[in-house]
Amino acid sequence: MGSVLSRIRLAVRSAHKSSEAYDTLLERIAQSPGTPSNTTSQSYWSIPPSGLAQHGSSSVLPSQTDVVIIGSGITGAAIARTLLNHDSKYGVKERPLRVVMLEARDCCSGATSRNGGHITPNHYSEFASLTSRHGLEAAKQIIRFRLAHLRTLIRVAEQDGILHESQCREVETFDVFLQQELFEYSKVQLEAFRREMPAESSDFVVHEGPHAISNLQLSDRTAGCISTRAGAIHPYRFITGVLTRLLKLHEESFQLFTRTPCTGIRQTASSSNFIVETPRGSIRATHVIHATEGWSSHLLEFMRGRIVPSRAFITAQRPGQGLGRAEIATEPPRVWTGQRSFVFYPTESPAVYDYLTQQPPSLVMPLFESQSYPAPSGEFMFGGGAAVGGQIDYAVMNHLGFPDDTSVDYASVTHLTGSLPLYFRNWGDENSSTADPQDERLSPQNAGRIKAVWSGVIGVSVDGNPWVGRIPKELARRQWHRPPSACVQRCDGMETLRRDDKFVRAGGPLYLAEPGEFISAGYSGEGMDNAWLCGEALASIVVGEQEASCTLSESKVLLPPSFLISKRRWKAARVETFIERILA
Repeated sequence: MGSVLSRIRLAVRSAHKSSEAYDTLLERIAQSPGTPSNTTSQSYWSIPPSGLAQHGSSSVLPSQTDVVIIGSGITGAAIARTLLNHDSKYGVKERPLRVVMLEARDCCSGATSRNGGHITPNHYSEFASLTSRHGLEAAKQIIRFRLAHLRTLIRVAEQDGILHESQCREVETFDVFLQQELFEYSKVQLEAFRREMPAESSDFVVHEGPHAISNLQLSDRTAGCISTRAGAIHPYRFITGVLTRLLKLHEESFQLFTRTPCTGIRQTASSSNFIVETPRGSIRATHVIHATEGWSSHLLEFMRGRIVPSRAFITAQRPGQGLGRAEIATEPPRVWTGQRSFVFYPTESPAVYDYLTQQPPSLVMPLFESQSYPAPSGEFMFGGGAAVGGQIDYAVMNHLGFPDDTSVDYASVTHLTGSLPLYFRNWGDENSSTADPQDERLSPQNAGRIKAVWSGVIGVSVDGNPWVGRIPKELARRQWHRPPSACVQRCDGMETLRRDDKFVRAGGPLYLAEPGEFISAGYSGEGMDNAWLCGEALASIVVGEQEASCTLSESKVLLPPSFLISKRRWKAARVETFIERILA
């Protein structure tokens, strides 16, 4: 440990930081992230708010339920949908599985509604490191798991009737390199990926040379690009659409309570159940699922230093008039607005990047028309800027360990608000003349090119993989709670009953897993490529599908074993090693 700390302190000093700054960083990471603040920066995705924004905020909490899900983002929605669909799949009618979802503030107000809208998995750029850490076959499994999310999310949007309003679609994505050395290295990585996974890499194209770059309307400073197929989505409308449908279909068995933070969890001494505490009362539950991403370690103290909150920043911008509806020089000409996404690498470091998706333009309406929401108008959803000046140590020292989405970092935002005209050519005049004065999403302050600026909190996993599965009891170490005997007698009849080392839901024929706490979190900013299927996999474990506990029944994709939480993995994951690696 001493040599690790010395190398990190040396890296910090080389960046003109004091050694005390590193100690302050570790102290910050060791603290509880608390619960999310209701006073927060406004994400453009959530304007206007869904009808679910404050759903159940004044309703009476139930005294007990089968499952409590903490968090109403993409993970919580995937878990709830899979659990609730399980009964109909097997024809359970006597007593449906009861699910309660708790949200500390408004529905879907966390990382899901604050991200960039990408469904763009890391593949060739991480393949070598994944192979080194987990072996070749495990690396392939992780890549296939990530790639499965686009078709899965499109399928869910189609099944739930929200394909148009969620804007869930396939796009062409570009990794754009401004430094020749990193571009050459990335081409080598791509070739290694192609050799091992030819089917998954068949859509990749390398673009280089002045003519190719010009046709893509990218800056003349661009050294080259690598493109493939990926996805884009309106994450807020997708999740609120899924939850709206679940509440209608399962009004007797699914309840959502916003403005209801979970403040504590205790285990009962008389049974294996849990007491979930909130400022509005307590709920007795058989299973508790943590889907709180950057805030995971508030209720799971042992995860401090394993899932670390970190700030990220996003803007919504109008493109210049030269790009807003421009045609690229192809035969035949075509419009690319809203059909592409980008990751920009401005320096020689692959850890320094910005990212961009674009909402569909109004000219493709009514393809994305909605009765509930205003039409998109080609907004650029542009994020990044954490490594100000290309210095990754700035991101570590100023954003890692900060569970704060109430404000923005002005150095990062200054980078974001000024970079796009440098990444593209033919940007043209600012497009503020197209502003709709009736657009309620705009205030006088953002009626120009910059429509909105906000922050979000991601959960960074220090060993690089999400944490999914049953939480080992020796890690959680819950305080025992012995309720009054009358309560035990009254409540136990509605709990699960043990039969042949399994738990049978009272009133229904299906097994549930043994009562416990579960988690799915730590996506490290890649939630749209990990969270949904992690949620499906976790739900299959909760309903006791022992033989297929890590198999996703609809998509037929295995949950990578390296994602499963275990005491051994927990001991091996060290935040000091993580910081050393990213500062190297």
